[in-house]
Amino acid sequence: MMRSGLLTLAVSALVLAIGTTHAAPLDSYRMLSLVNDARQSAGEQPVKLTLVLNEDAYHHSNYQASLGAVTHDDSHGSGSERLSEEGVHLGYWSENVAYTHGDEDEAFRTWMNSPGHRKNILSSAATHMGISEVKGYWTQVFAQL
Repeated sequence: MMRSGLLTLAVSALVLAIGTTHAAPLDSYRMLSLVNDARQSAGEQPVKLTLVLNEDAYHHSNYQASLGAVTHDDSHGSGSERLSEEGVHLGYWSENVAYTHGDEDEAFRTWMNSPGHRKNILSSAATHMGISEVKGYWTQVFAQL
């Protein structure tokens, strides 16, 4: 009985720890796959998913959701400014934002159909990516770390 109680406590603690990160949606690897497939087709190197960019993307998606509007502006500065304040050194930075209640495929299609967003996705300068969605507000961050 004591052992099952400890197991329940350990599992509960793990679920709480995972559930409170909010850094990336559950299928962030689906978006990574879509991005890297497009990059490969364009002759570009794949990007890697990274926690610091996921956290920045989450911050911005949450900010957009709190406003109820899609925006690149943020009361805490641009993503590159926020990351610099946290000590992250960037060689390149870009951001895609969108509003859709669709899945990763729909958000990706929306961005790929926009020349500016497509350019960010396919940029040869990007080495890393972060992604998040909060209440339909999507943020995709690319950087060279």
